[in-house]
Amino acid sequence: MCAGFGLKSRRVRTVAGHDSTDVKDVTPTEMLFVPSRDGISHNEREFTTDDDMVAGSSAPTGVLERLCAA
Repeated sequence: MCAGFGLKSRRVRTVAGHDSTDVKDVTPTEMLFVPSRDGISHNEREFTTDDDMVAGSSAPTGVLERLCAA
C-alpha cells in the first residue's frame, strides 16, 4: 500500500492490537505504524516527527480517496 504513495514500508511484528482486535472477526484489519525516535512507543519519551505523522496518514487517506472515486 505505502509504495503506491511514494512511502517506504516494512513488516513489523507487534503485540499491539488496539481497535483492530475488536473488529477483526467482522472485517479484515491492518495497523499502520510510523517511526518514533529510538523505537520508543507508549511512553512519555515517544517522539514522532510531524513529517512522519503526515506521511503515515497519507497512505490510508489516499486509499480512502481512491475508494470514494471508484
